[in-house]
Amino acid sequence: MKQYKKVRREPRPNINEFIKAPTVEVIDQTGKMLGKMSTSQAIAIARDQDLDLFMVADKNPYPLCKILDYSKHKYMQSKRSREAKKHHHIIEVKGVKFRLNIGQHDYDTKVKNCYKFLQAGKKVKVDLFFRGREITHQNLGSELFDRIKADVAEVGEADGKISLNGKNLSMILAPLRKK
Repeated sequence: MKQYKKVRREPRPNINEFIKAPTVEVIDQTGKMLGKMSTSQAIAIARDQDLDLFMVADKNPYPLCKILDYSKHKYMQSKRSREAKKHHHIIEVKGVKFRLNIGQHDYDTKVKNCYKFLQAGKKVKVDLFFRGREITHQNLGSELFDRIKADVAEVGEADGKISLNGKNLSMILAPLRKK
Protein backbone atom coordinates (compact mmCIF):
# COMPACT_ATOMS: atom_id res chain seq x y z
CA MET A 1 0.00 0.00 0.00
CA LYS A 2 1.36 3.42 -0.97
CA GLN A 3 2.04 5.97 1.73
CA TYR A 4 1.04 9.46 0.75
CA LYS A 5 2.60 12.50 2.28
CA LYS A 6 0.10 14.78 3.94
CA VAL A 7 -0.08 18.15 2.27
CA ARG A 8 -0.25 20.96 4.76
CA ARG A 9 -2.54 23.63 3.44
CA GLU A 10 -2.46 27.22 4.53
CA PRO A 11 -5.62 28.38 6.26
CA ARG A 12 -8.06 30.01 3.91
CA PRO A 13 -8.13 33.80 4.34
CA ASN A 14 -11.30 35.30 5.73
CA ILE A 15 -12.60 37.08 2.66
CA ASN A 16 -16.08 37.46 1.20
CA GLU A 17 -18.16 34.26 1.67
CA PHE A 18 -15.60 32.65 3.99
CA ILE A 19 -16.42 35.12 6.79
CA LYS A 20 -18.54 33.13 9.24
CA ALA A 21 -19.78 35.94 11.51
CA PRO A 22 -23.38 37.09 10.91
CA THR A 23 -22.66 40.74 11.79
CA VAL A 24 -19.46 42.70 11.14
CA GLU A 25 -18.06 46.21 11.53
CA VAL A 26 -17.00 47.61 8.17
CA ILE A 27 -14.34 50.13 7.11
CA ASP A 28 -14.28 51.28 3.49
CA GLN A 29 -11.10 51.59 1.39
CA THR A 30 -10.53 55.23 2.38
CA GLY A 31 -10.54 54.33 6.10
CA LYS A 32 -14.04 55.67 6.86
CA MET A 33 -16.04 53.59 9.36
CA LEU A 34 -19.32 52.39 7.81
CA GLY A 35 -20.56 50.79 11.05
CA LYS A 36 -22.14 47.45 11.96
CA MET A 37 -24.06 45.53 9.30
CA SER A 38 -24.81 42.00 8.21
CA THR A 39 -22.05 40.14 6.42
CA SER A 40 -24.13 39.65 3.27
CA GLN A 41 -24.87 43.38 3.09
CA ALA A 42 -21.14 44.22 3.54
CA ILE A 43 -20.19 41.76 0.78
CA ALA A 44 -22.77 43.35 -1.52
CA ILE A 45 -21.28 46.82 -0.87
CA ALA A 46 -17.78 45.48 -1.64
CA ARG A 47 -18.96 43.74 -4.83
CA ASP A 48 -20.63 46.96 -6.05
CA GLN A 49 -17.17 48.58 -5.94
CA ASP A 50 -15.45 45.50 -7.55
CA LEU A 51 -13.56 44.89 -4.31
CA ASP A 52 -13.42 42.25 -1.56
CA LEU A 53 -14.48 42.19 2.07
CA PHE A 54 -11.45 41.18 4.16
CA MET A 55 -11.58 40.33 7.89
CA VAL A 56 -8.85 42.32 9.65
CA ALA A 57 -9.57 41.38 13.28
CA ASP A 58 -11.91 38.73 14.63
CA LYS A 59 -11.33 39.11 18.38
CA ASN A 60 -14.05 41.74 18.88
CA PRO A 61 -17.72 40.82 19.45
CA TYR A 62 -18.24 42.11 15.91
CA PRO A 63 -15.30 41.21 13.63
CA LEU A 64 -13.64 44.19 11.93
CA CYS A 65 -13.68 43.93 8.13
CA LYS A 66 -12.23 46.21 5.49
CA ILE A 67 -13.28 46.71 1.90
CA LEU A 68 -10.18 46.40 -0.30
CA ASP A 69 -8.67 44.72 -3.35
CA TYR A 70 -7.44 41.46 -1.78
CA SER A 71 -5.01 40.53 -4.56
CA LYS A 72 -3.36 43.96 -4.29
CA HIS A 73 -3.26 43.61 -0.48
CA LYS A 74 -1.60 40.18 -0.75
CA TYR A 75 0.93 41.50 -3.29
CA MET A 76 1.86 44.45 -1.05
CA GLN A 77 2.32 42.10 1.93
CA SER A 78 4.70 39.87 -0.02
CA LYS A 79 6.55 42.95 -1.31
CA ARG A 80 7.01 44.23 2.26
CA SER A 81 8.28 40.83 3.46
CA ARG A 82 10.76 40.64 0.55
CA GLU A 83 11.97 44.15 1.39
CA ALA A 84 12.41 43.19 5.06
CA LYS A 85 14.41 40.10 4.08
CA LYS A 86 16.66 42.22 1.89
CA HIS A 87 17.72 44.37 4.86
CA HIS A 88 18.10 41.41 7.22
CA HIS A 89 21.77 40.56 7.74
CA ILE A 90 22.66 37.06 8.92
CA ILE A 91 25.98 36.67 10.69
CA GLU A 92 27.48 33.23 10.34
CA VAL A 93 29.35 31.74 13.30
CA LYS A 94 32.36 29.55 12.55
CA GLY A 95 33.89 27.24 15.13
CA VAL A 96 37.56 26.58 15.87
CA LYS A 97 38.57 23.98 18.48
CA PHE A 98 41.76 24.12 20.53
CA ARG A 99 43.37 21.82 23.09
CA LEU A 100 45.40 22.95 26.07
CA ASN A 101 48.64 21.25 24.96
CA ILE A 102 48.53 22.41 21.34
CA GLY A 103 51.66 22.42 19.17
CA GLN A 104 52.92 25.72 17.76
CA HIS A 105 52.20 24.79 14.11
CA ASP A 106 48.64 23.65 14.93
CA TYR A 107 48.11 26.83 16.93
CA ASP A 108 49.33 28.99 14.02
CA THR A 109 47.06 27.18 11.54
CA LYS A 110 43.97 27.56 13.73
CA VAL A 111 44.69 31.23 14.46
CA LYS A 112 45.17 31.81 10.72
CA ASN A 113 41.71 30.28 10.13
CA CYS A 114 40.22 32.55 12.83
CA TYR A 115 41.89 35.53 11.15
CA LYS A 116 40.47 34.52 7.75
CA PHE A 117 36.94 34.09 9.13
CA LEU A 118 37.04 37.44 10.92
CA GLN A 119 38.27 39.19 7.76
CA ALA A 120 35.30 37.68 5.90
CA GLY A 121 32.97 39.31 8.47
CA LYS A 122 32.00 36.12 10.30
CA LYS A 123 31.98 35.54 14.04
CA VAL A 124 34.23 32.80 15.39
CA LYS A 125 33.46 30.58 18.38
CA VAL A 126 36.71 29.40 19.94
CA ASP A 127 36.39 26.25 22.07
CA LEU A 128 39.07 24.87 24.36
CA PHE A 129 38.56 21.26 25.47
CA PHE A 130 39.98 19.99 28.75
CA ARG A 131 40.72 16.27 29.10
CA GLY A 132 40.90 14.52 32.43
CA ARG A 133 42.70 16.58 35.07
CA GLU A 134 43.47 19.45 32.67
CA ILE A 135 40.29 21.11 33.98
CA THR A 136 42.23 22.10 37.10
CA HIS A 137 44.43 24.38 34.96
CA GLN A 138 41.78 26.82 33.74
CA ASN A 139 44.26 29.67 34.17
CA LEU A 140 46.33 28.15 31.31
CA GLY A 141 43.16 28.15 29.20
CA SER A 142 42.58 31.85 29.86
CA GLU A 143 46.21 32.56 28.97
CA LEU A 144 45.73 30.71 25.66
CA PHE A 145 42.59 32.78 24.96
CA ASP A 146 44.49 35.98 25.75
CA ARG A 147 47.17 34.89 23.26
CA ILE A 148 44.51 34.20 20.60
CA LYS A 149 42.88 37.60 21.22
CA ALA A 150 46.25 39.32 20.83
CA ASP A 151 46.99 37.46 17.57
CA VAL A 152 43.68 38.44 15.92
CA ALA A 153 43.43 41.94 17.43
CA GLU A 154 43.89 43.58 14.00
CA VAL A 155 40.65 42.12 12.62
CA GLY A 156 38.60 40.99 15.65
CA GLU A 157 37.79 41.41 19.29
CA ALA A 158 36.26 39.30 22.05
CA ASP A 159 32.48 39.52 22.09
CA GLY A 160 31.34 38.93 25.66
CA LYS A 161 32.99 36.93 28.39
CA ILE A 162 34.81 33.60 28.41
CA SER A 163 32.39 30.89 29.56
CA LEU A 164 32.95 27.43 31.04
CA ASN A 165 30.43 24.78 29.97
CA GLY A 166 31.29 21.42 31.47
CA LYS A 167 34.82 20.67 30.31
CA ASN A 168 34.76 23.28 27.54
CA LEU A 169 35.97 26.85 27.76
CA SER A 170 34.36 29.05 25.08
CA MET A 171 34.85 32.52 23.69
CA ILE A 172 33.26 34.38 20.77
CA LEU A 173 35.38 36.58 18.53
CA ALA A 174 33.59 39.22 16.45
CA PRO A 175 34.98 41.21 13.52
CA LEU A 176 35.89 44.81 14.25
CA ARG A 177 33.17 47.31 13.40
CA LYS A 178 33.96 49.61 10.52
CA LYS A 179 34.01 53.28 11.50
